[in-house]
Amino acid sequence: MIPLSTGTITVTRVEDAAGVDPYDPPAAHPAPTTIASGVRAVLTPPSATTKLSGGTRVDYVAQLRCDTTAMLPGDAVTDSETGLVWTVLWATQTNALGLAFTRAELKLVEGAT
Repeated sequence: MIPLSTGTITVTRVEDAAGVDPYDPPAAHPAPTTIASGVRAVLTPPSATTKLSGGTRVDYVAQLRCDTTAMLPGDAVTDSETGLVWTVLWATQTNALGLAFTRAELKLVEGAT
């Protein structure tokens, strides 16, 4: 458990997205499953890179520390404070100073893709 938090998050996962065509209508996509909600968390201020390819694209990367959660790469993390939905790049369980918590790196893309 982290000693201090700045907000809460919700973690969702699409269980069987391997066979889904991203160009299919949303109704054909499987519904996401909530893995955890109301999880106490700290999200670091994101760093950003800008790419130009037919428009402006901004890739944000942020670090997450939260109470222990079964998070996997590809899961979606919704920040309850901002409403932003981040994608998990990697996640690991950590023990430090007698505290067990989850560390993760998150990515958010805005603009042209």
